[in-house]
Amino acid sequence: MTAFAAMYTNTLRQLLGGRRIFGLALISLIPTFIFFMVTRGSTRGVDSMVGELFQAPYISLFMPIIAIMLAGAALGDERRDQTLSFLVLRPVPRLVIAATKSLAAATAASIFALIASSGIAVVYANVGGDGQVFFPILAGSVVVMAVYGAVFTLLGLVITRSTLVGLAFVFLWESALVYNFAGLAKLSLWRIGAEMTDSLFEASLKLDDSAFGVLDRTMGGSLTRMGIVVVGSIALTAILLRRRDNV
Repeated sequence: MTAFAAMYTNTLRQLLGGRRIFGLALISLIPTFIFFMVTRGSTRGVDSMVGELFQAPYISLFMPIIAIMLAGAALGDERRDQTLSFLVLRPVPRLVIAATKSLAAATAASIFALIASSGIAVVYANVGGDGQVFFPILAGSVVVMAVYGAVFTLLGLVITRSTLVGLAFVFLWESALVYNFAGLAKLSLWRIGAEMTDSLFEASLKLDDSAFGVLDRTMGGSLTRMGIVVVGSIALTAILLRRRDNV
C-alpha cells in the first residue's frame, strides 16, 4: 500500500470513527426532516420549496457545519494528540500529506452529503416533484465539501478551536456580511457549491438571484473558484507543515 493510500485510509477511519459519525448523520438528516415538514399538506409549489431549503439551511448551514467539523479534525486531531510530529517525520512530501488530509476530509463529508441529498430527493419525489434534484444537489454539496474541507484542514493545523472559528465564519461572514454586500459573493465558500447546483437545475428549480450577488452562476465559474480555493489551501497547508517545528 502506498503512503498516500495508507494515510488516506487511516484518516477516513479517524474521521468516521467513534460517536462523531452518529452526530453528523443526524445533522445530515435535518434538512430532509425540514423539507418533509414544510411540504406536508402545503399548497405551494414544491419546486420553490426546494430552492428555499437548498439556499437557506441546507447548503449554507448544515453542509458547511459537517465539513468544518471533519476537516478541522483531519490535522487538528493529529496536533492535539501530539502525533503530527510522527506524521511529518515520514519520508512523504508535505504536499502529499496536505492533499491527502484534505481529500480524506472532503470524502468523509461527502458521505453525509450523499445521505442528505438522497433524503431530499426521496421527499421531493413523494410530494409530486417532477424535476431531477438528486444529482444537482449532490454535485453542489460535494463542491462545498471540497472547498470547506481544504480550507478547514488548513485552519485545523494552525487554530486550536477551528470548529468555533468555522461557525463564526458561517454565521457572521457568510450569513451576515456576504448576504448584505453582493460584491463579497466571490469570497463566499458555500456559494461556490450553489453555483454548481444552479447550473444543473432545471428552469423551474433555479435558485433566487439574491443568493449569488455578482456570481455568474455557471458550472465553469464554480469549478474555477473551487480549484483556486482547494489548490491554494493545500499549497499553504504544505508550506506550514514544512515550516512548523514538529519535533
